[in-house]
Amino acid sequence: MNDTASEIPTTAAECDGIVNTIVAHLGGVGRLRAMLGAELLADPNHLALHVRIKARGSKASLVRITLKLATDTYTVDTFTGRGTKIRASTSVDGIHAEDLRRTCEELTGLAWAWV
Repeated sequence: MNDTASEIPTTAAECDGIVNTIVAHLGGVGRLRAMLGAELLADPNHLALHVRIKARGSKASLVRITLKLATDTYTVDTFTGRGTKIRASTSVDGIHAEDLRRTCEELTGLAWAWV
């Protein structure tokens, strides 16, 4: 019997762990701040991380990365604009952890980490 209810995080610590894992897949907090001037906003209610990009030349001003527990993949949504005039730009679904940083780099046009 497949019991998916037991896999859903219920505590703040479990949600924080998922958000920290997303950040680790992207290269870590320090690298994101250094490379993008990024502000990281955790959304534990939706198992998502919002990355507000301040660097010039980016194709997106906000990136939302959401974990889908059922498939263990990510959805990356990009948004353009500033202030109250933010609009959805691109959405990519079914991204595996090893492809997450590369996908974000392609969608924003910026390097997210040095390797």
